[in-house]
Amino acid sequence: MKKADQNLVEALFEELPMVLLIINKMVVVEKINHLGLTYLNKERDEVLNHLSGEVLNCVNSFATEGCGKGEACLDCPIRGGINHVFETGESLFKKETSLTTLNGNDISIIYICISVSKVLIDGEEKVLFFIDEKTKEKKIQNKLKESATSFRLLFNNMKLGFAVHEIICDQLGNPIDYKFLYANPKFEEFTGLLRKNVIGKTLLQVLPNSETYWIEKYGKVALNNETLEFEEYSRELNKYYNIKAYSPSPGRFAVLFSDVTKERAIIEELRVLSMVDSLTGVGNRRYLADVLQKETARAYRTMETISLLMIDADNFKAYNDIYGHLMGDECLIAIASQIKKSFMRVTDFIARYGGEEFVVLLPDTDLKGAIHVSEQIMANMAKENIMHKGSGPVGRLTVSIGLTSIVPASVVTPDMLIHQADQALYQAKRAGKNRYCIYEPKSTGE
Repeated sequence: MKKADQNLVEALFEELPMVLLIINKMVVVEKINHLGLTYLNKERDEVLNHLSGEVLNCVNSFATEGCGKGEACLDCPIRGGINHVFETGESLFKKETSLTTLNGNDISIIYICISVSKVLIDGEEKVLFFIDEKTKEKKIQNKLKESATSFRLLFNNMKLGFAVHEIICDQLGNPIDYKFLYANPKFEEFTGLLRKNVIGKTLLQVLPNSETYWIEKYGKVALNNETLEFEEYSRELNKYYNIKAYSPSPGRFAVLFSDVTKERAIIEELRVLSMVDSLTGVGNRRYLADVLQKETARAYRTMETISLLMIDADNFKAYNDIYGHLMGDECLIAIASQIKKSFMRVTDFIARYGGEEFVVLLPDTDLKGAIHVSEQIMANMAKENIMHKGSGPVGRLTVSIGLTSIVPASVVTPDMLIHQADQALYQAKRAGKNRYCIYEPKSTGE
């Protein structure tokens, strides 16, 4: 070998980024590189021409399956392991082992990979003994494991629900579903869904009838790296949630959420109480305005018929004059009760409009249905038979009803319905009371 080539080989040997020893058949160390001396904390003359077992006392015994035959080839002193390599020609390899080393009073654990293989050098059989320290990498791995453990402890014990998902898109990149990747115990408590039944599955597999609203909203978070905080009702789970969603990595989103159904129910109860007539227990005028606004907008959007009844107690001033205001209040309570008995649907709505006037809103109800409800109210009032000496020959309290029914061809305003029903009520009063009248537009186009 040329001098220059030999120098290059020597340099490569010395600078190799792992411990390397060359050992002869007498199990004596013939050569060691610079990193080997540093690693073993020895001088060169303490290593060369010494038995490998003495030099490598810190790795004097370790087990391996590296020979490929399942034999514990190095489950013995170094000498036996090296002799095995010389005799069989098989290379031995242990992927990872840990060692406890003593440096003064300091005890530390290092992680190494060891390999032993036979080679020919200048016609003589030698063994190459490699030690590759993995302590740094192992510490990083342990840190990651510790982080993962801390992560799970944190999220498993937190008071909020937490889940991580992966968004699923179509070929055009539009979100069409999402997969559950992780969920903490509170997720089960707040949703009623068992983690073992959702992890690895998609939303539409778990809840096939889920609204696309959720996929679209979370798609923006995962794909656009948006952060959203909102409160929403889940129709599938029948609960209200306060939600914060963010993207921990591209294509994924995490949600922190709490079940606010009870709180929402309390707020709704307080809101309803503020919109209930304290005397009769039905909606007040403020509540009516809110419901009217929503239902007229919905009627226009869905092109469904909407009907409204304006109901007024006949000769009610005379009733108060004869029986007193306390009896008058009892009478109003009875009227509200009889009106409520006259319709069955939860979507139908009654409110006290003022004084002795009541309004009934009937969503998705045509004229025939509105007439039926009007007749039922009058029949129920007759059965109730509230005595009223000031009502004339009939001798009992009666009501008059004005009704309107519209199939919206344009935007229907709440004021329009109230006005039309009030006009019809006026006609019923003029016609003799104790009856209903249907609103009919005037020829002027009203």
